[in-house]
Amino acid sequence: MALRWIFGPTVIDPGNGAVRPLVGTLLDPSRPRMGDEGPTFKELTHSTIYNPGYTRALSLVGGTDLSQIDATAGLHDLLEEQYPRAERGTFLHNRIADLGWSQAKINRIKERFAARGVTISETDRFHRWLTLAGRRMRPGFDARLARYSGWR
Repeated sequence: MALRWIFGPTVIDPGNGAVRPLVGTLLDPSRPRMGDEGPTFKELTHSTIYNPGYTRALSLVGGTDLSQIDATAGLHDLLEEQYPRAERGTFLHNRIADLGWSQAKINRIKERFAARGVTISETDRFHRWLTLAGRRMRPGFDARLARYSGWR
């Protein structure tokens, strides 16, 4: 299973009226299940925090096939990287220099964070970038502590 950090809008669940991240409505085409109506697919797994107005969400998203994220307008892959779930803890301790990103990618990512009011340094570790972005939505957020057990 691969993981990505996604920023995007929220939607109202028509079934129960609850607020959900848009990314939480997407299906993982690699995870079929049989239902009464035939095969369906499971939704992508996510843990999410919301801004105070519940209009925007920062989600740690997991799945085997994350192509639906790329095909959905309004979703932003903050790091433009997916990494194995097994590396969740170690990946967040990387810096830009650790992965050899191009200058064009570095500039896009800096602009993406700046659009959310976060100034990042190339010498900071990724967990700091994500923590600063998350704290714009919820004080006390720490990306290193993100778990699938829920941190809504």
